[in-house]
Amino acid sequence: MPTISQGAPAYFLTLEAGNVLTVAADAISIGVLRTYPTTVGGEASESAPIAPGQTITKGPLLSPARYCIEAVSGSIQYSIDKSSGAAGGGVGGGAVAVEQSANQVIAAASALNFGGGLAVSAAGSKATVQFTPQSIVTPPGVSGISGYSGYRPFASPRETAPPVVGYPRRKNLATFFSPTSVNTVINSGNISVTSDYTDPFIGEAWNASNSSAGGAATNGQSMRVGWIANSDVVVARATAITNADDITGKNIYIQLKLVSGVPPDNLRVRLYTAGQLGSTSTNYWQAEILYPHGGTLKTGQYWQTFAVPAANFTAVGTPGAITGIVSAGVQVVGTSAGAFLLGDIFSCPNLLTKGAVIIGFDDCRSDTWFAAARTMVNRGLVGVCYPGAIASVIRSSPDEFQMTLNQLRRMQNDYGWQIASQAWDSENPNDTLPDFAAKMSAMRAFYEAEGLRGGADGSYFSNVSLGSARDYTFRQCFRTMRSYTIWSAAQVGSVRAECTPTPDPYNLQAFGVDTTVHTAAHMQTLVDQAIAKKGVMRFIFHGITESNATLVGLLDYLDAQRANVDVMTEAQLQDRQRNLAFS
Repeated sequence: MPTISQGAPAYFLTLEAGNVLTVAADAISIGVLRTYPTTVGGEASESAPIAPGQTITKGPLLSPARYCIEAVSGSIQYSIDKSSGAAGGGVGGGAVAVEQSANQVIAAASALNFGGGLAVSAAGSKATVQFTPQSIVTPPGVSGISGYSGYRPFASPRETAPPVVGYPRRKNLATFFSPTSVNTVINSGNISVTSDYTDPFIGEAWNASNSSAGGAATNGQSMRVGWIANSDVVVARATAITNADDITGKNIYIQLKLVSGVPPDNLRVRLYTAGQLGSTSTNYWQAEILYPHGGTLKTGQYWQTFAVPAANFTAVGTPGAITGIVSAGVQVVGTSAGAFLLGDIFSCPNLLTKGAVIIGFDDCRSDTWFAAARTMVNRGLVGVCYPGAIASVIRSSPDEFQMTLNQLRRMQNDYGWQIASQAWDSENPNDTLPDFAAKMSAMRAFYEAEGLRGGADGSYFSNVSLGSARDYTFRQCFRTMRSYTIWSAAQVGSVRAECTPTPDPYNLQAFGVDTTVHTAAHMQTLVDQAIAKKGVMRFIFHGITESNATLVGLLDYLDAQRANVDVMTEAQLQDRQRNLAFS
């Protein structure tokens, strides 16, 4: 038997299904056996001491498992053997068939602990394992099983697949941290620019003023901009940057936090060139920063980041060349009162060399399989499926309106689609927050157990939106979150492609396609937006036919524009830009 001696590095090993691990200490040795998730980087889920003279056996294993052996004193021996009677990684009298119904075998092994919820019956040389599919991943607090110990996705999606927060070659054009950080405030009403100590963006040292608002624990302030109804305000940075910035081909970002009221009707960034910054200046470059109707700015607890391509800026008056930007400001126009904290305005080069399009399908509908997928596969294009209730695809008898687990796997493994995340059992949850969190954990566990690799990217649904109480759970379970809006035909021309690096991974935007309203020409207009700005355009469909003119028109145009636009999954986009941002 191989031996691990005191002082040697801890020994990690991964066992296949059907293996048996035996670990033994002699009469004077002590060791430790730890159990780890098969995902590298996860924390140990169990630690068992090995006493002098003790032997510990793990297995036969139903699924792959990862262990760590460490000799505390003396030496520890171990061996790895196949289970007697195991065939093809199974256990018992030969093979194990895990059945979802009488005629649908869905898996030979799962990465989850089945506990005591299995009914095993021997039939000759074959052992048949039958179970209620939902029970394998339902954690405490959700009806269906007891004794499931919970599941922490990876170590955390933030640790193993962090959101894009890196901006390579970033150039700050303005940093607002207090009222003294500006020298120009132009307004047409009772506008306030004051200190706010509740959430310092980047701040000044402790002083008497912030002492009264929390003291050293606060340690700084943010600049708060408030406006009354039917008025506007312009705030500009006090000091020009030393080295002017050429923003050609770049994207401009602004960071802010809406603390009260409703989003302003218009929020614009102004860029100034040398000699143009001042209270009487009418010479600047300007662009609207938000999507139509301010739909993406939310009142709540989070700072948000928005972006606009440099190509969207137009000259007001006679500013200098856009190759020489030295300062920046913001204009707010609102018919209702409100206030926000203002942080940075900065530029960053675009990470894409051509446009990108992501085509998604919500709700795990069967027509995604027999209509959308067939139409896209015929052109070699990939898509993203967001199962609306993953628990329903593992029920005993999936109905004709729901995709099956095998179909989801086929789309992923054979055609390169991403199976992203949405809901566990309902897109209108009314359970408690702990139970809701448990269901999200169950969903991530199920994805990993069944080999669905795209679950780190999620989708908001119905009564769970950005800034809501349940949103915190999403931010812990997923690396990105996507929403969608169905714009009218008249609004199509004002919808913009999203910039990269992604401004806010928990506020990804998509165009909701209504095939009774939107035409192939509308789709072409939106793709042209992505191509022109080298940005990202997402489309979300809900129900489709194979010959639908809107979908077919979109796919044919993308096929013809392959030199100018890439069709990809959300995972491919996030992985690509994360590698670029942190390389």
